Formats: sequence, C-alpha cells, structure tokens
Amino acid sequence: MMRFSKWSAAALIVTALPCLADQSMVSEAKGTIANVRPDRNEIVLTETFKNLTFKVNGSTQIQINGVGAKVSDIRPGDAAHIVFERQGQTLFAMAVNINRKITARVNRGEFPAGICPPRWEMGNARLPR
Repeated sequence: MMRFSKWSAAALIVTALPCLADQSMVSEAKGTIANVRPDRNEIVLTETFKNLTFKVNGSTQIQINGVGAKVSDIRPGDAAHIVFERQGQTLFAMAVNINRKITARVNRGEFPAGICPPRWEMGNARLPR
C-alpha cells in the first residue's frame, strides 16, 4: 500500500495552485447600463447595489434587441445581460445582449404604422380633442 505523507500533499497543492490561478472564469451578469465609455472600450453595469466595469474588445459580440451593434450604440438605462470572463481583477465582456424598450411618440391625430385609429360606431362622430 502506498502512503501519502502530509509533505507530499502540500507539495502537490503548491504545484497545482499556479495552474488553477491561470484559468479564467466565465460568468454572467444582469442589470442596467449605468455608463458607456466608447473611447476607453468600457461598459459599466449596475447589478444589485454594485457597479461592474467591463472591457470590450473586437471579439465581443454586442446585440441590441437581437441585432448586431457597436459599443457606441449602447445607452445608459438599457437592460443588459453580459457574459464575461474574469482575468485577474479585469472583467472582459464576451457577449453583451441589450433589451431596449421601443417607445413611439405619437402626436394628437397621428397614428404610427400598424396601429389603427379607434372605430366609432356613431357615424360621423369626431375624435375627442
């Protein structure tokens, strides 16, 4: 039977630590975009009481409502889901998915395409002003 001494175990742990430290962790974060810095290739995400700063590079996939986009297209207040890789203290965004609410401004008497005006059953009744 082979015996394993405590010194052998300690030596094994010490040699394995650098290998474990070099591995990067892939994680996810969800929250609201707090700030975008296209000149520094950074996105700041607010996630439950803390801000996370992500570095963006050429291999980062950015989508807004399912359509490809650039860092400069992202706006503060957008809901975001970011898949990132941690390397030391730096967070590198691998994929950024933005779900932006689409709102339309409608002036009185105008109806955007695809939205029908209400139908009045009373013949020539006028729309209220």
